[in-house]
Amino acid sequence: GTLTRSRAATARSRAASRAGEKEDTAKEPDPLTEEERQALLQVRKELADAVFDGLDAGATGKLGSDDVRELADLLGFACDDDVWEEEFKEVAAACQWDAQGQVTKEQLMALFDREDGPAPCDNGKLEDLAAELKKRQDDAQNGTPRPSRVVGAVWKCSPETQAFLDKTPREKLIQRVFELLDTSDSGFMGEDTLYKYALLF
Repeated sequence: GTLTRSRAATARSRAASRAGEKEDTAKEPDPLTEEERQALLQVRKELADAVFDGLDAGATGKLGSDDVRELADLLGFACDDDVWEEEFKEVAAACQWDAQGQVTKEQLMALFDREDGPAPCDNGKLEDLAAELKKRQDDAQNGTPRPSRVVGAVWKCSPETQAFLDKTPREKLIQRVFELLDTSDSGFMGEDTLYKYALLF
């Protein structure tokens, strides 16, 4: 929360200050001190843990396929069941998750850290994810559940899933996207729905 953002801001501020001191001499800025680097790593761990806890609604300490699918939805990859089955199988194999696909906190962090993986996230994106999951939990507790807001088009599906999608008729894909956006089942796309669609790009 506030403490996490404060730690990150302090570390970034110190690094920026030293960079400014060096600017006049046209020298390369000093790297982060070990203390600052560890502070940023701790911030990142806290943010990733907050995302994990938000996804782990049952407090089991592990994330299953449905939980990871929720993460993919938040990161802009909404799909139907057969596509997700293919995607989760490929992600689990690439990340070397166990046969049941149960994901630990450490494995989720590794997923966020892997730049060539499906869900690379910087600290800003992790903070957006944690905030959106917290808002959704609060709304549910207040008796006003709502669909999650897409926080960005980050998720990169596997080549195998993309090949699967390429075989799907375009009309079916468009219809599926419409159904996923039309959470009220009204048959129409209003301002809020169009905004959710715009957030994907």
